[in-house]
Parts: sequence; structure tokens; C-alpha cells
Amino acid sequence: MTSRMPRVFCLWPEALAAARARLQSGDARLAPALDHLSAEADAALDQPPLSVMNKTQLPPSGDRHDYLSFGPYWWPDPAKPGGLPFIRRDGEDYPGSKTGSDSPALHQIAATVETLSLAYYFCRKPAYAEHAIRPDRTAPAATTRRHHLSGRGLCRLAGLLP
Repeated sequence: MTSRMPRVFCLWPEALAAARARLQSGDARLAPALDHLSAEADAALDQPPLSVMNKTQLPPSGDRHDYLSFGPYWWPDPAKPGGLPFIRRDGEDYPGSKTGSDSPALHQIAATVETLSLAYYFCRKPAYAEHAIRPDRTAPAATTRRHHLSGRGLCRLAGLLP
């Protein structure tokens, strides 16, 4: 038996199916939300591919293809010269923790794929699905886009680790 529910992992499939049924039945209350989603998806179609080569800091390996992110709750210690070693301030994101890393691009990719996937589910516009699964979004294979997910650069703690 085949399920009529969408195969999703982060949303409630029953809620998606119900919203789609309401849209198909002409529920005008959902039209503004669908228009907004379609506009976001159309804008996503124009986004250039993201590259792991654009980060400004090198991972510990020296290979720019390696994924790099920084622990967001680690701050320079104001009581120490040069702020080293960093100290933890739980719940407070250090503004510099996103600078120079792959983290913003990864979050942008995730948000774009979610938008395009939802837009395809509700609108059935093939371009949305095709763009969501572009190789540079899911498993970058091009030399300038591939990621190496080694554990050494996944969450660096500035001021604590080399």
C-alpha cells in the first residue's frame, strides 16, 4: 500500500497534505502564504551556486575544501591579553563565529532547499524540484564546490585549538 503522505523529515506530513488539499479546494485564506512561498522559490532559482572556496579562513588541514565552522558561544576573554584563551558564554553568539567559515553557506543551502521543496510540493513547478537537488546543493562534486567533512574543522573553538 502506498502512502498518500509526503515523505518529509522535519515537518508534519499530515499538516502539509491538509494545507495542499485546502489550496486545491480553493481556500483563499492560504493564497497569500502560497504567493509568498512562490516568490521566495522564484528568487531562489536565481541564486548562484555556493562554493566552499569562498571562506576567508583556512581549515586546520590547509585544504579549503574542508568544512569549517566555529563554536558560537566562545568569546575572547576580556581579562586576558589578546583575549586568549576564549571563554564560554552560553546562549550568546559571538558575532565573529560566523565570519570566514562555511556555516552561513550551509544554513543558506538548507533554507533554500526547504523553500524550493515546499514550493514544489504545493505548486508542482518542476524547476523548483530540479533546482533543489542541484549537485552544488546536495553533494558538491565540482572541484570548487566539494566539501570534506573531517572532524577537525567541524566546530573550531577559537582561542582554544590550533
